[in-house]
Amino acid sequence: MKKLELERKITINKAVEEVFAYVNNPDKLQEWRIGLVKHTQITPAPLQKGSKTAETVNILGKNFKVIQEIIDFEENKKRSLKVKLGPITLNMLESYQEIGGKTLFKVKGVTELKGIQQFFGTAILKRIESQLVKELAKIKTQLEV
Repeated sequence: MKKLELERKITINKAVEEVFAYVNNPDKLQEWRIGLVKHTQITPAPLQKGSKTAETVNILGKNFKVIQEIIDFEENKKRSLKVKLGPITLNMLESYQEIGGKTLFKVKGVTELKGIQQFFGTAILKRIESQLVKELAKIKTQLEV
């Protein structure tokens, strides 16, 4: 078994409420999500603990079906997700912290790869990490315009 982690953070010159609302607005996902082909809300809005979404995302030139479930949700503070990407389960934590009128936005992901997942999973997760860096930059750009 191989444990993989990714963690990135960015400071955005906007209030926590604005950043949280933007990142968690399904209508805004196409503005900043890289590789997002389709997003569907499975459970009714608003987003909360237990909410589920289905997505099609393009990673390394292939489309993958992704199911996300919100495990923990505290408005303007954090959102934890269980993300099923094919046979890989990724636990994600987003945290939002106000620092002098700005927002420190952190994203952390953890997964454990077993068996054959170790071969293809590592490449997929490296691509996800690369996309995350670009997505955080897009969020910052969109909000600081």
